[in-house]
Amino acid sequence: MPEWRQGEDSVSLIFRVPLPREKYNGAVVIDHIITGLTTNEATQRDLVVIYKAISNLGNIKIADVQKLIGKSYVTSKRYLQLLKEAGLIEYRGSLKTGGWFAVSQ
Repeated sequence: MPEWRQGEDSVSLIFRVPLPREKYNGAVVIDHIITGLTTNEATQRDLVVIYKAISNLGNIKIADVQKLIGKSYVTSKRYLQLLKEAGLIEYRGSLKTGGWFAVSQ
């Protein structure tokens, strides 16, 4: 389903097309996907930082994301949800001991 986004001085029409998992290896592709999630540059930077931390470390909790980007619990949770909906990360394990991981290649 196409999605319309309105910026301060622009309007964008976004078509979400799933990419084959093997293309997720390239940082440029990841940056491009994240850029399509929001028009706010500060949010895009935070999403890239979160994704890189998750892909490097794995088993990241919301509290870890809060410390990493200096945002509230609600904002951190929303950012994780954006990355999840983009198919870049997934939650594994129980609510108590589980965490966020990059989607397997």
